[in-house]
Amino acid sequence: MAGPPGGAPEDTTVRSVRHALTAAAVAAVALGGLAAFDGLDVAAPAAPQPAAAVDAETHAVAAVAVRSTVTPRTTRVRPRPTTTPRPTTTAAAPAGSVAAQILTRVNAERTKAGCKAVVLDARLTAAAAGHAQDMATNNYFSHTSKDGRSFVDRIKAQGYPVPRSENIAAGQPTVTAVMDAWMASSGHRANILDCSAVAMGAASATGGSYGIYWVQDFGR
Repeated sequence: MAGPPGGAPEDTTVRSVRHALTAAAVAAVALGGLAAFDGLDVAAPAAPQPAAAVDAETHAVAAVAVRSTVTPRTTRVRPRPTTTPRPTTTAAAPAGSVAAQILTRVNAERTKAGCKAVVLDARLTAAAAGHAQDMATNNYFSHTSKDGRSFVDRIKAQGYPVPRSENIAAGQPTVTAVMDAWMASSGHRANILDCSAVAMGAASATGGSYGIYWVQDFGR
């Protein structure tokens, strides 16, 4: 066999080594390039992330999401503000009427969930009405009053000894709309279907940027 042009014939050993290197390169490519092959400067691809590490990360995120939805005892439905603030007025329906309508829906949901019905308590309704009106008058949306009080402070100030939870909402035009919004939210739903609650108060007030504000307080 003739050697390279202008040079001596290629040694049989050299040809064998070259053929072996070429075969190894082809095998490496066929295996997906799982290892580096220095003979042809084929770089190894980055090692894939172990499946166990991916699973662990996914589980950590899920656990945080679950804790964040069930731990808080105060929940609220985020409203959609209107473009122009409306003048503050009292609720169109008396607070007792709003509370009674909400109570009917709450107890229907609790019955389906196997919880005992809650009773309407005037002290809880007074606390709810005061906070709803305060949000409407001062145009804000929060479980914390402008003076820094929490729902626990507001309920105890009305003489109810053991506050349990509070739901607030804004912008929903009717009792049906606000209850649908609360039941569609895991945190609010958990408060409504909390079997340890024994009493409830609720109210609404109109005014502020959202037009109407709703408050629902539970006690045990």
